Amino acid sequence: MANRGRSGMWWRQQPGAGRRCLSSSGDDRLYGGCKRQVVPSRWDRASARQRRAGSEDRRPAPFRVDGEGMGTMSGVEIILLCEDKQTNTFVRRFLQLRKFGRRHIHTLPLPDGAQSGEQWVRKSYPRELKAIRQTQGKLLIVVIDADKNTTERRHEQLRSECIRQDIPPRSESDKVLHIIPRRNIETWFAYLGGADVDEDTQYPRLNHESDCAEHARRLYKMCQEEQRLREPAPPSLRDACDEYRRLQRKKVQPQI
Repeated sequence: MANRGRSGMWWRQQPGAGRRCLSSSGDDRLYGGCKRQVVPSRWDRASARQRRAGSEDRRPAPFRVDGEGMGTMSGVEIILLCEDKQTNTFVRRFLQLRKFGRRHIHTLPLPDGAQSGEQWVRKSYPRELKAIRQTQGKLLIVVIDADKNTTERRHEQLRSECIRQDIPPRSESDKVLHIIPRRNIETWFAYLGGADVDEDTQYPRLNHESDCAEHARRLYKMCQEEQRLREPAPPSLRDACDEYRRLQRKKVQPQI
């Protein structure tokens, strides 16, 4: 006769053997002086299937754009340094479409209202650059709006901040990407929404941060399926695609 205890574990009364629990493993175990053989419930088995499926979803696939392969980044963890929640949400959505699991993407604390997002990213960047150089299997992605500056000017500002903090600036060997939307991330959203854009106009914000999910899917489709950006594409987005290709040249080791 089978019964279920308070712990949710099924057990069967065996003559002369006390309580004997049923187990998928078939291993006998002693609990409180009686042999038990643990068997998972149907909820446990469903959870195990979901975990196995989730591990498959976390395997990164090759990135392609304009017909050029980006290679595979198996086991890589992503560290995100972003200006705000909207940018963070969009980048995470895109990376998840790229088969990075949520536990492989870590967002550094976002700035409070005491300083601008651009200033916070710029000041934090040298410290995070130094930290990423001391790790294996991790990649730092820095996302900062160009605003009214050029993307080249933002690159130079990041370099200058490193020098100011006595940190060697980014080199070709560093596992660091600079993603710089111009004028800002809303310019990319307008483009991905089907509009022809310029990088000087201030485009409206989305009503909700989660509204960027469709934009992330469209960018993924351009990069992965169509393998090209819709023309005319914002120059800063094209630069971001070129920046992403740096991954092909990185010797990133899987996290142990």
